[in-house]
Amino acid sequence: MKKQRSVLTTIAFVLAFLLLFIQGILAVFRYWFQLEFNNPLLFYGINVGIVCLATLAIAPYINRRILFVLSGILLVLQGFAMYVGAGTRSIASESPDGTHLFMVQAQPNGQLTYRRDLYYQIPQLQRFLPVPSLTTAPYSLSANGGGLNYPLGDDYKIDWVDDYAIFSYETPDGGLAQYVRDYDDNGQQTSEDWIPQIINNWTGSDATLAAQGLPYDLRLPKETVALNPDYLDVTGKAGSFTDEQGNALGTLILSEDGNQVTYVPANPQQKTTYTLTKVNKD
Repeated sequence: MKKQRSVLTTIAFVLAFLLLFIQGILAVFRYWFQLEFNNPLLFYGINVGIVCLATLAIAPYINRRILFVLSGILLVLQGFAMYVGAGTRSIASESPDGTHLFMVQAQPNGQLTYRRDLYYQIPQLQRFLPVPSLTTAPYSLSANGGGLNYPLGDDYKIDWVDDYAIFSYETPDGGLAQYVRDYDDNGQQTSEDWIPQIINNWTGSDATLAAQGLPYDLRLPKETVALNPDYLDVTGKAGSFTDEQGNALGTLILSEDGNQVTYVPANPQQKTTYTLTKVNKD
């Protein structure tokens, strides 16, 4: 019996040490590369495992009453941390061709942070890691890619146009916001670079865009949207428009050849995107 107990305590000690070693590696990653679990509950779950295994490993050698009191306190603290962390959630979407993963992390107060997966954060590891996907995302590490300008309200959607992810969402005050991520690395452009490419007439099966006067007149099946380039933010070949109050209206994404444009409405309840073709091609 004593021999079996010794084997079990040894196994528990080794497992606790391995988990502690893993946490040490993760601490180094967090310090040097600002990497954290996409799901923060995994971090606390590993800590709970360390406490439980360490308790089993040293139980035969110290006063059990003291041991259980200390273990209980540690588990209560971890439980509280897990309860606090439970309000944090990740919102992710995979591109249709499976080559890109867009992810933001939402705090309980609605604050949003773009998360950059370990695969992209440390390119030297790409030969050993799978391409990020919705399957692997909950268990992988990511770095803080910067905060979004507005907090998250009740509703959101994620659209993909070519290599662009467009995150459209409501804000707590009922406004609308959009965040565009360019995975094609088209380089930085300014509105002065982008606007000349859009000035033209564009037509599609259910929408038209007159972009030769100000503001640009976008006619959709159920509404007309006035897009003013004075309220424009450009990301690569994507131009996001807002109104005078800063509420997002929608985003126009130019094709690589510049002969097509796709409009993504900012309203999360509008699921349709509109593709238009240039009338007067160069």
